[in-house]
This record gives sequence, structure tokens and C-alpha cells, in this order.
Amino acid sequence: MKYERSILIRRTLPTVEFAPSYFGQVLKFPHQGVRKFHNNYDSERYQDVVKLVSDLEISEEIWPYYHLEEDFYKYNSFGYRTYELDELQKSFDIAIGCCCVEGLGLRQEETWVHHYEKNTGRQLVNLGKGGTGSNYININLTAWLSHRRRPDRVIIFWSDPTSKTVFRDNGDFTTLQFGNQRIHPVVTDGDENINKWYKAELQDRGISSNEFVLTYMSTNVMLHSSGIDVRNFFPSIYWKEEDVRSIEQFTNTQAHYLDYNNVSGGWSSFRDYQYFPSSDMTHHGWQHQKPIATKIGEIYENT
Repeated sequence: MKYERSILIRRTLPTVEFAPSYFGQVLKFPHQGVRKFHNNYDSERYQDVVKLVSDLEISEEIWPYYHLEEDFYKYNSFGYRTYELDELQKSFDIAIGCCCVEGLGLRQEETWVHHYEKNTGRQLVNLGKGGTGSNYININLTAWLSHRRRPDRVIIFWSDPTSKTVFRDNGDFTTLQFGNQRIHPVVTDGDENINKWYKAELQDRGISSNEFVLTYMSTNVMLHSSGIDVRNFFPSIYWKEEDVRSIEQFTNTQAHYLDYNNVSGGWSSFRDYQYFPSSDMTHHGWQHQKPIATKIGEIYENT
């Protein structure tokens, strides 16, 4: 079971648990309170994951997820893995993006968000939600600025440009991964318009690229015009550094490449994983998080 295969499996499964609602403030998600697993998929495959790791003879010091706490994930009343939104400090920052920000497969104290707060002494509100696309970032930041106090900083982790948050025919949200050539029927569930949209974008990757650049630019213009310090980060999980440089040049907006291959070793000796995985064996583990927080801190210090 290789990393690439794990990603493929996840992408072809339904994302029915990503079904936020909107009441004029920020998107509200059904994930609330405490959970042991992020979703049913992780719960169903966890014992298989433990067996795989055990067979590889990985020590608990390297992969500390043989036993998960019942409150492994803790969500606020809006479904975010962060503080209650009405109880923030006078000065705070926001981080937004997909799984890299939410910290899927990681305990809260293992995430780069935690290390950022520890390193800087600043409160960081985590609006990350796994599986979301660039338009989710734009929608939620627009809603926040319209109804809530302005943050001092906004840290954006831009995900795969082919990921898109869309409305289904029944009014729910879902996320389409255009980068994957297949889509699970439960996601669309007969939504004719979404199926047509999906097939059209598969025929021309330029459609997604063009839309991403427009979303990227409009988001930055909105934040800069509000006097907010915004930094754009592009994780190597989705991006090549040369593509990030092209975006920076084309939009005349500063962009930072984040290399998640930031620790040596991994599980390469087993020829299955070239990195240290998290508890779900899909996302990056605790070893990669401090280097990310350190890199972000360096960028703020030097720019």
C-alpha cells in the first residue's frame, strides 16, 4: 500500500461528511465536539493501518499512533479545529487551507499550527478543512471580513488548483477533485450539472488553472485592501516550485514554496513511504511539522 495508492483510494471515496452550511458569517461544518477519527473512512481502515505499521516493525517513537485518544480531534461549534470564534484575543492571526492546515492524522500539539503559536506567542485561528479548494478559501475569508474582526495576519496554504468546492443540486456543498480522473457516484448522486462540469474540466486543465489564478488574485487584493498581512504558501504535496515561481511572476504577488520533504529518513528502507506518515497513513506526520512552522517564521522575519 503505497502513498500514491492511499491518495487515490481517498480521492475516489465520497466526501459526504464535507457538508457545511452558510448563515452569513463563515461556513459551518457538522464536525463538532470531539472525535477519535476524522471520518468513517479513517475509522474503517485504521486497524489495517496498524497492522501494516506493526508488520513493518515501526517503533512507537517514530509512529506514535498505535493507540488514539477518544478526543484525538477537537472541534468548536462551527466545526473548526480551533478556538470558539467569539472568544478570540484582541490580536490574532488566521490560517486557512485544506488538510495541511487542519492537521489531518495529527494530534493538535503535533501540528505546525501549534508550533507556530508556541514559537511566536501569537494566537492562530485554524480555518483549515481537509479536501477544500481555493474557492473555499476565498468564500470563507470574504465572509469573515464581512462579519468579524480583522486578523493581523492571514496565512494561506493553497491546495491542488484542480480542487473545487461546489454546490450540489440539493444545496449541500461538496468538493470535486478534478486532478483525479474518476469521481465516486455518491458525490454527485445524479447531479447532472456537476457531472457535466467535471467532464468539461477534465478535457482542459487550463480551465482549472485559469480559475485558480483569478481566485488567488482576488483573494490577495481583498486582504491587502483591508490592510492585512497575507502570506501565500504552496505545499510541495500539490505544487512544483517552478509552478509557484510562475504564479508569482504572472500575478505580481509574493508566493512561498513549502517543501514537505523537510526531514531525512522517512520509511524509505521499506520502499513504501519516502516520508514519515501521520496516523491515517495518508498525510505527513509529526516529524514534518516543526520544520514547516520554522520556515514560516523565517519568512516573516526576512520579508
